[in-house]
Amino acid sequence: MKHVLITGASRGLGLALARSLAADGWALTLTARGEEDLHCAAFDLDASADVTAIAGDVADPAHRARLAAAPDPETVAPALLRLVAARPASGRFTRDALE
Repeated sequence: MKHVLITGASRGLGLALARSLAADGWALTLTARGEEDLHCAAFDLDASADVTAIAGDVADPAHRARLAAAPDPETVAPALLRLVAARPASGRFTRDALE
């Protein structure tokens, strides 16, 4: 099974991409900052795909570590990584935020 990790997956372009890949049989790991919106999106997608939702901010190193470990990087490594960026929660994107 093909696996994708999508950031910004709770709405807009990220959610549209998740819907399209779910319809094509991809397993999804979804993340977004808004926990409630993310879990609503995951619930809707769960009928058509294997979905893991992990709320958090990809600027947070601990959150990135959780994403790297989900669902099981040894057996289900993402074949596709799609970063869907919106405006940052506050301030500007900086190099430090991405490291």
